[in-house]
Amino acid sequence: MATVEDAPLAVLADTPLAALVDAPLAAVTNVQDTAKEDAQGFAAEAEAYCGIDLFARLSGLRKELSASQGVPPYVVFNDKTLMEMVERRPQDLSEMATIKGVGAARLEKYGEAFLSAIHEGVAA
Repeated sequence: MATVEDAPLAVLADTPLAALVDAPLAAVTNVQDTAKEDAQGFAAEAEAYCGIDLFARLSGLRKELSASQGVPPYVVFNDKTLMEMVERRPQDLSEMATIKGVGAARLEKYGEAFLSAIHEGVAA
């Protein structure tokens, strides 16, 4: 009989709960530890390659601006727009204007603040 330790996660997902209940606790814990390590590794890679620190900086700015205006954060910019800012890292307002979700009104209202935050993030 195969044990939980030998089974890939896809098989575990299709395994009835009763079979998992009979599995040794160490095996189930090992799967949880591996998933946690994988998540931590992904977070480190994302920070290195995707600018998670910059995304956090832009999210914080968005939260401050939205709170001061009494509106939800997505009214300032949604997450997809912030991610595109992180990926493209616009250098000026004309580059920022080409990002989806940055219209003329938002560009005028928030553009300089977000460009400053992006430049601080790039320099850091």
